[in-house]
Amino acid sequence: MDTVKILHTADLHLDCRFSGLSAQKSKLRRQELKDSFADALKEYSDADIVLICGDIFDNASFARSTVAFLENLFSSYPDTSFFITMGNHDPCNSRAAEMLRASVPDNVVIFSDKAEYMELDELGVRVYGMSFSDKYEYESFMTEFEVIKDDYINILMLHGELTGKLSESKYNPITAEQLELSGFDYVALGHIHNFDGIHLAGRTYYAYSGTHEPHGFDECGPKGVIYGQVGKGMCRLGLKTTALRNYEDIRLDISSARTQEELADMISCAVADKKSFYRINLTGTLTDNISVDCGLLEETTDAFYIKITDSTHHSYNLDMLALETGLKGYVAKNVLKELENCSDSDVAKVCAASDYLFELIDNGV
Repeated sequence: MDTVKILHTADLHLDCRFSGLSAQKSKLRRQELKDSFADALKEYSDADIVLICGDIFDNASFARSTVAFLENLFSSYPDTSFFITMGNHDPCNSRAAEMLRASVPDNVVIFSDKAEYMELDELGVRVYGMSFSDKYEYESFMTEFEVIKDDYINILMLHGELTGKLSESKYNPITAEQLELSGFDYVALGHIHNFDGIHLAGRTYYAYSGTHEPHGFDECGPKGVIYGQVGKGMCRLGLKTTALRNYEDIRLDISSARTQEELADMISCAVADKKSFYRINLTGTLTDNISVDCGLLEETTDAFYIKITDSTHHSYNLDMLALETGLKGYVAKNVLKELENCSDSDVAKVCAASDYLFELIDNGV
């Protein structure tokens, strides 16, 4: 066979706690991690090989029902070969890894903490892999492999961190130079949760699949699995999005809002996907008739999760304030005098400084 069809995924982190959510939503997200993975296998069920490159489980706190879920799922595709390496969250010595090894059907290979390979003669493919033995792996696994040079398609799967030549890592450091000299046709990587493209080092293609579902605001952007074909010295692979929900980190300038209703509408428009997670930082200059109540805005905005922070500042009407008899009136009169004498280039600076001073007064500082 000239090419082999693969599905490459990693960092499922099943049974992740999602500690920032309510108990109900956390439970829902844990189920969605499973559903999304199952949906991906169903959507791309014509893959000859499925590569799962570490961190299937989030940590030692896993549910036995999740192991049963994986057993049943893998059994549903008897003609597909599944290959698994264990990562830093679920190393070979973990209880999760032990239970998984004892449960998986015959079409699943879980690599040990030694460099190994499995030949699929009917596909003309050789899959190499090596698992974490413990939480940290300071030495590169790449030095443990030697490619057999023949007509077989050689695929390596690892959990590890791509680093510079002189950099250190406690998560199986891998360099671009090692990949270039490796002789593999494709290196499937896990550990980094964001997909950043299919890369080429020498004649070796390599990629991080990223996670199939995001787990926090440090994992914004598209999430999915890598799917396509690999051959000798060639690949036609791409990211296929699978995430049921996304994380969006937004800076929203609300300077144009003139009423509370307009402010609410601007936030509602920013929340384009009601199923997703939103962290919105409000910025800009507000008029006196606009106030920001983050808690109220969160309660009244339709989203699965939303957190709003206020980084706005107010623009004060100096002429109106100068008519007052209190401290703000005194400050406004002096600012107006300063503006009469300052250069055009300093007007913005004086106004910004006065706005800041008025905010301190309003806040009782």
